[in-house]
Amino acid sequence: MTSSIINWIVDKYLSNILEINKEETKSSLWSGEFEMSNLKIKPEIFTNMNLPYFELVHGYVGKMKISMSLPRFYLYPIKVEIDKVYFHAKQKKLETINKKTEIENMEAYKNSQLQSIEELVNEVNNLQEEGTPGMTSQIINNLEINITDICILFDDELSYNLIPFSFGMLLKNIKIKTVDKNFNEPGEGETIPFAEINNKIVKLTNLSIYLDTYENEGKLKQYFDKIKDTESTKINDEKVESFLGPMTQYYRYCLSETNEYINDIHSHQYLVYNLGFLLKLSMNENLKNGSPQYEVDCKLNDILMSMSLVQIKAAMKLLAYQDLSSKYQLGLAKEYYVKKIDDAQKLNYIENYIVYFKAKYGYHKDEKQVNLIKPALTQVENGLKYEDIQVMRDAAKYKMFHDKEIDKIDEKIQQLQGGSGFWSYFSSGPNEDQKKQIEELEEQKQK
Repeated sequence: MTSSIINWIVDKYLSNILEINKEETKSSLWSGEFEMSNLKIKPEIFTNMNLPYFELVHGYVGKMKISMSLPRFYLYPIKVEIDKVYFHAKQKKLETINKKTEIENMEAYKNSQLQSIEELVNEVNNLQEEGTPGMTSQIINNLEINITDICILFDDELSYNLIPFSFGMLLKNIKIKTVDKNFNEPGEGETIPFAEINNKIVKLTNLSIYLDTYENEGKLKQYFDKIKDTESTKINDEKVESFLGPMTQYYRYCLSETNEYINDIHSHQYLVYNLGFLLKLSMNENLKNGSPQYEVDCKLNDILMSMSLVQIKAAMKLLAYQDLSSKYQLGLAKEYYVKKIDDAQKLNYIENYIVYFKAKYGYHKDEKQVNLIKPALTQVENGLKYEDIQVMRDAAKYKMFHDKEIDKIDEKIQQLQGGSGFWSYFSSGPNEDQKKQIEELEEQKQK
């Protein structure tokens, strides 16, 4: 059960942004742990995120590891460790945007979102049915995350062409960890089971945000010179160097940023420099015990912040350019999503969707039925706004839930009436108490 939902997350989400060998990960979770290394971020990441006005230059994740305590995984922390996230993006020229392609991308993104929500709801329902009450919230509350060495760079020569600039974020470490009631971390080999009040610490180390401006005829020359200056930075693992190929220079640059230059305030034009904080968070799952639902205690280190007039202008130009991009996409959406359907068509869609959902995710799966109904659903969905489709799907899910509850009540009534089939002939019928229960259940059905 655990492996299925995490494999689903890997398959549906991580594989959309990372070049993952999915076959290698499918069986590894049965041991309670899997690890992936040297992952390139896919060039289509911005299309998958519905951000078509950016393009990826380089993207890399050094290591991703997930581990959990089996078999009662939901009682103990699920640990996610990520090391080295290097990401370089840039602005895309508006004139390169193709109207037909953008509409196709919008439809693909809409369908992908609908499918993801549909599958996520099904996986969560499976967890709730197969597990114990509140299992899903326990899993979320017990999640531990540790990310080390993040280097994100965005360069822009378009929105403010007189002064091109690069915007970046450097982060040495962020940790979200489950702790005991005194906010002490567990020792080696120890784990802290889920309790009524769940205590966590959020620790952030060396966060820096910069905006470097360059007055050099539309070329980010200083940035590229800086990459060239880091060519001597050592890469200890030859396999990594051969894997990266053309990304090697950028990888060296990120290594130097997060290791060599992280304490050099003159290495960038910083907006925020080396921010760190420790946050203590208590989450109360049971309000009846009188404790607050959330308690937060935060301790910040010294905050170094500054912003020049040139940086303010660059940031404003970027916001204005992105506003134009958003208006263009919104205009396309308004032009394309004009389709309307009447109440009869909506009801027909809801009934078809229920049949489709049960055939795809129910106890008795029927791929033939899925393939038969899916085209009819797609025909209605094409050109229809995401929100309108989701309203109909929510109505279908509510009807399925309602019908399921009615079936449960009917089953109880049948049991109280003496069952059915051969043995019902030997039943003397319900007694007075059972008749009263049947009346109450019938009233519940009416409600």
